[in-house]
Amino acid sequence: MSETANPLLGTRSGAPSRKQPNLRPAIRWAMRDTVHEAILEMLLVEHLEPGAPLRIDAIAKSLDVSPTPVREALVEIEATGLITRTALKGYRVAEPLSHEEFSKLMNVRILLEPVAAHSACDAYGGALTDELIAVLDRQRGAAVIGIHTDDGLRGYLRADIEFHDVILNNCQNSFLKRAVQSMGGHFHRFRDLYQGRSDSDFALAEHQHIVDAFAAGDSDAAEGAMLNHHNAVAGRVKELGE
Repeated sequence: MSETANPLLGTRSGAPSRKQPNLRPAIRWAMRDTVHEAILEMLLVEHLEPGAPLRIDAIAKSLDVSPTPVREALVEIEATGLITRTALKGYRVAEPLSHEEFSKLMNVRILLEPVAAHSACDAYGGALTDELIAVLDRQRGAAVIGIHTDDGLRGYLRADIEFHDVILNNCQNSFLKRAVQSMGGHFHRFRDLYQGRSDSDFALAEHQHIVDAFAAGDSDAAEGAMLNHHNAVAGRVKELGE
């Protein structure tokens, strides 16, 4: 993508309408979440070079919002390590994880996310099945488009994140949820930058096993399916690094 086509580059910003003061709090929170998602998607899909500047005014103009929700979203994303901030220089795209760092990240996800799957299944079981199936169907559809295309990759990553979020949002533990979600961006950025080929067939099958466990209301099976999924991902990436 050329520099002029990149929505993260530029100098001017827009301003949102504020004609309904009584709705400002709800609008602000919804906007912040939307901006956060949009910036995260840019980082995961736009293939930005490490060290590339993230200009608040340019992002605000691209998203047609004021700089405030952009600034708030960047503060949150900085906590994940996907971007860095330097005094007087602003935000920049962080260096991608090394294979060794990714291995350490996967060790943590392997410890935490199966617990989240067990807890969510124990609390809701089959009640989450339809939602998981709907997200998995979107992920399959994106894979058919082809995850080596921008549209396919964007849809695939969004659906993959949503699939795991369905479980994390229902795991009954906000600390566990935040801990795992803070690592998700690294997970996808590493796979996008280093794999060079798709593991979507394997990942989709592993997600189906997780869905099957929820459909059966089997918490132990849900935990095991999530554990197998992350162990398999870690194994596939390890093979590519050898």
